[in-house]
Amino acid sequence: MFDSVPEEAAIPNLSSAAPVSLRLIEARIRGNEYASAAQFDMDMARLFEKGRRWHEPQSEAYGRVLLLQRLYQALTSASPPVGPPYVSTQHFASLIAGPGTVKPVHGAESEGVPNVTTHRVISKDRQFVDELHYKGWSIKLADWLHLSNPDDPSRPIIGQVFRLWISEEPTRKGQAGVTVSWYYRPEQVRSYAFFPVEYSN
Repeated sequence: MFDSVPEEAAIPNLSSAAPVSLRLIEARIRGNEYASAAQFDMDMARLFEKGRRWHEPQSEAYGRVLLLQRLYQALTSASPPVGPPYVSTQHFASLIAGPGTVKPVHGAESEGVPNVTTHRVISKDRQFVDELHYKGWSIKLADWLHLSNPDDPSRPIIGQVFRLWISEEPTRKGQAGVTVSWYYRPEQVRSYAFFPVEYSN
């Protein structure tokens, strides 16, 4: 997915104009040029951003870039998945269901999907904050995010942040999370437009 992406920043609206490519990152690793894991992580974040901007949204290549990014984030998390081989029925997404497959929580016939959609914001064992930092990115209240879609990696979930929190649960102590309202794409719209969802990494 990255071989066709040019090394020079010939793509508009990138967060950095510095050259980056998979080959360049590999050369920097072989040459011991990274002073810290954070520097390597930022180059990888820039590479994934470049791949997302290079490939056509909703194309197979675009979806593979997003899937690789989510796998990378899972592998570099505090609790990486067991493997190889690395497999996931939900494409390494933290959510178990995305727009289009989840049942509405307000419907009379359905209770929805637990831990995905709710009209209540959980506050127990959480410290709410105004800003989170994740792998060099700052996330603030009202920011828009693309979340990994467990149903189709090429179509990220569009969500707006309305709560940021740090878990105080004993098993997840210090883990950051966001609560967002996700928005359906036009072809997924029925009689409801958005749901609050919980996402943590």
